[in-house]
Amino acid sequence: MIMKKIRNTVIAIMIVVLSASLFACSAKEDGIETESKSTQTFENTEAVTEPETVEPMPDIEGGVMKVRAEVADGKVIATVSVEGNPGLAAFNLTLGFDDTLLRPVSINGVGDFEDAIVSNAQQSADIVATLTNVTALYVSPSNFEGDGDLYTVEFDILDGASGETELTLTSNPGSQVNQTFNEVIFTFESASVTLG
Repeated sequence: MIMKKIRNTVIAIMIVVLSASLFACSAKEDGIETESKSTQTFENTEAVTEPETVEPMPDIEGGVMKVRAEVADGKVIATVSVEGNPGLAAFNLTLGFDDTLLRPVSINGVGDFEDAIVSNAQQSADIVATLTNVTALYVSPSNFEGDGDLYTVEFDILDGASGETELTLTSNPGSQVNQTFNEVIFTFESASVTLG
């Protein structure tokens, strides 16, 4: 009981002291008590230097990225390849198709790219069934050189689909770069395939 009274007294004293301090501070700021205020200024002793200008990396002329397509076992197999590759560390390609005639089933990297491609066609079957294009992203810290096939995309031919259809290979600017982040400029070739 005595400890409780002491604690309450201490708390009351602290409240009074804090209130008085706050009142004194506000009184000084309102101009009731005037005193000279000193302002401390800091001088910049370091020389100001202009920021470095970074020159953009020059573009590198590449060859051709293209798609070829064939019908095999009732499916369309599209193969994307590169020719005239000066060294490439990353690519981001889009394969467009007519979704009223074809439905993507799978995408598979070829050779060194077997487990290296990331694609929207690697989602669940119900999501893949709604796609209107198939993306393929590859990123590496170092260049791959030489020409050849990069990946294949397998499509189901939808019921009643016939005639010729086009598979378009495209990419946004800046999507193909080498290991030093130079953009590698390719031309892109599409392909047509007869469904039957």
